[in-house]
Amino acid sequence: MHVEIRHLRDLTEQVTKRYSWLERDLYMFKALAEISLVGVFSSDANGLIEYVNPKMEWLTGLSSDNLLGQGWLKIIPEDKQERFKEEWAYCVSHKKVFHIQTEYISYRKENVWAVFLANPILPSLHGGHLGVITDIPKGYGQDRRKK
Repeated sequence: MHVEIRHLRDLTEQVTKRYSWLERDLYMFKALAEISLVGVFSSDANGLIEYVNPKMEWLTGLSSDNLLGQGWLKIIPEDKQERFKEEWAYCVSHKKVFHIQTEYISYRKENVWAVFLANPILPSLHGGHLGVITDIPKGYGQDRRKK
């Protein structure tokens, strides 16, 4: 069997350029997350938390080591955990937007109302979710629904 290669392209420059864009984008994300006024988190494709920013650590009073994996579920009060877990699992498995208003246990060891919002990340990039948590006044949004 005889194989002949007639055309060979060097893609080194294109790959290097794309890699430098990815490096820049990662740097910009981390820089923005570090100064963000909201908690930022990302998960893998299985819904396990891989990253939390300093604000999320501050809001919860837990270190990133304690929040990673399924550790972040510790901040959800027991009576709210089942609904939270079901909604998260559904959004992860169906690659849907996760949006829930619930209480969480803050660094003050008080229950505080918050919005958790996470968008699926493109499967070709990662396949997980990227999200935020921010405190809200109790009942926020419920008043608008009544009108």
